[in-house]
Amino acid sequence: MFSTVILSSLSTFTREFERCCREYSKLHIATASCGDPGRGDGLPFTHLQNFDGKIVATVGTTFAQTHPDGIKFLSALTTNLRIFKNNNLVFHPKVYLFSSAARAAVFVGSSNLTFSGFYKNAEVNV
Repeated sequence: MFSTVILSSLSTFTREFERCCREYSKLHIATASCGDPGRGDGLPFTHLQNFDGKIVATVGTTFAQTHPDGIKFLSALTTNLRIFKNNNLVFHPKVYLFSSAARAAVFVGSSNLTFSGFYKNAEVNV
């Protein structure tokens, strides 16, 4: 059974993201930018640090918005980190796909992997 939920408040989005970090064994991330893991008590990065599974991440560098410490953080956690850098294209996704043996949860929306994208900005995710 599939269900779709519009997560129009950041508290709902972050609560669901935290839950998925506890309940799933794989996470694929595609995000336009990655923030500073030292900002905002390390959020949302602390959820990834506590994730007990495999992480595959593709992160963009357009407009110099990706923080170098975010790349270092993901590099230490992931088994597969890709940096998208193409001066002719803007890499702009915000997708978080959690999966395990028989189920999956996907977040698609406007939240980059940043403190502001998870806890401060006016964002919408499904």
